[in-house]
Amino acid sequence: MQYGIIEPPSEMQDIALIITIIFCFILILLAIWFAVNSSLVPAFFSMAGAAFIIWVIFAIKGTFRK
Repeated sequence: MQYGIIEPPSEMQDIALIITIIFCFILILLAIWFAVNSSLVPAFFSMAGAAFIIWVIFAIKGTFRK
């Protein structure tokens, strides 16, 4: 097996992760607001968008690797 050099994450990766977490939080708040106002279709799309972004973050971080 050949092992590569492990590099620490750059500052841009940390900032991007923080921004995506904030964006997901905003999408979840929008979904709650839409659900309270009886707009279920926009609420569903907001939750689906937040779930997709979270799935992409986990895939990039390598959580699903064996």
